[in-house]
Amino acid sequence: MRDRILRAADAAGREPSEITCVYNVPIPDLRDVDAAIEQLLGYIRLGFTSLNFMPDGPDPRAQTERLGLDVLPELRTEINRRSEVAR
Repeated sequence: MRDRILRAADAAGREPSEITCVYNVPIPDLRDVDAAIEQLLGYIRLGFTSLNFMPDGPDPRAQTERLGLDVLPELRTEINRRSEVAR
């Protein structure tokens, strides 16, 4: 579907690289931070440029806090590391 959107943008005279591709993600199981990071990296590899996290559990505040403190910093580090390797 992403490819269809980017082709349509190009056909309409828009720069495909300027299109933001957002995925609404229920916050993954955070008991295993490494597994959560790999799951989120999978969405990045599919071409999503932004992730909108939706709490999905009995304690949304704790889940969001854990995501922000434990997962997202490591996810950013891994994305940066992989982009450096690709250069």
